[in-house]
Amino acid sequence: MKVKKLFLFSLASLMCVSSLSACNKSTDESSVASDTSLEVSVEESKEPEKVYPEYWGYSDYNITENVGAPEEITSYETKITRKPTASAWGYISEYLFECETDAGRLYTTFQETKWGTFNIGMYYLIDKNGKKHQLVEGYTDLEYVHIANGVWSGGNHGNEALMSLELYNGETGEKIELKNNESATVNVLHIIEKTKLLCLPNPTSVRDDISGYTENDVYAEVTRKYTVTGPQIKLNVDYKYVKDTNMSRSYNCMFPITKQYGLTCEMYNNKGELVNKIVTPKENSNYKGDNNENNKATRAVMYGYEDPRYQFDVRVNTVFDSLDNFRGDYKTAFWDMSTSNKLYFTKFSNASVTPIKAGGEFHTECIWLFKFVPDAE
Repeated sequence: MKVKKLFLFSLASLMCVSSLSACNKSTDESSVASDTSLEVSVEESKEPEKVYPEYWGYSDYNITENVGAPEEITSYETKITRKPTASAWGYISEYLFECETDAGRLYTTFQETKWGTFNIGMYYLIDKNGKKHQLVEGYTDLEYVHIANGVWSGGNHGNEALMSLELYNGETGEKIELKNNESATVNVLHIIEKTKLLCLPNPTSVRDDISGYTENDVYAEVTRKYTVTGPQIKLNVDYKYVKDTNMSRSYNCMFPITKQYGLTCEMYNNKGELVNKIVTPKENSNYKGDNNENNKATRAVMYGYEDPRYQFDVRVNTVFDSLDNFRGDYKTAFWDMSTSNKLYFTKFSNASVTPIKAGGEFHTECIWLFKFVPDAE
């Protein structure tokens, strides 16, 4: 009898242990399943990181959102053609960008200067009726111009040496190499232009000839990275100073626009608030017009009296590196220049110098966008 009771007790204990083991196993599996589910959920909730092509280099830009600005265009069919001669203003050659818009076919030139660099030139539109609208005349700068150690450098002011220029299909990473009058069509065009900014003493004379410069004349190495998607051009610029330099006013984004298509300029801060609305005279000011400076604006919308449906929306996304957080004495301006008006986003001060040490870096981003607003009056 005792043996039977002992056997039954042992059997009950074994069943209990087995049951507990199964219970614990089930709990462990449930816990693992729960943890796995959590990991998948967390992984799925992450936003995909932006992947830059290998040739892009620096990519960590300190971006400030411009509330109310149009959504960035990331893909748009764009044709590019290599031209052996330039359209106007004494440039050597050019690349021509073109795309179809609701307003008609938009054309932009990318012009080769006599000293070797390439800069954005003119914009014009051929509307649906075949009429040409000259939006930007193409004789002055969009990208940047600087006063370094007391002399002008960069853009159409010269004092800048071309190191390399490469074009890529931004979707595939394939290099684009065009002979004269050859074309290619892409949805994203990347242009990588590397230059050296110089401090030769007479910027007027070195616009045509910088062949005598030495490395001692170089104050900064620059990489310009253009992204062309139809009616939008985004420019990222990486500056690395190679010697101690005293900087005065710098223009890190500009836009010249003919008065009939850019008489009015609405300026906005990055919160989307209207800072100022400037309307310039229609007459040619012969470079003696009002500068309309000192606006703390990161974005501007420009339109004219001939057809206000044609507008340009220009913004700076790097407030500190492009604008020095508005600590300068000129800030954002809209100059009544001549037959055109000109928008300036500026950095540093003209009344004093700002020393930049060798090894200092700045990384800027701006966007130029042509847009058609059908109900504008």
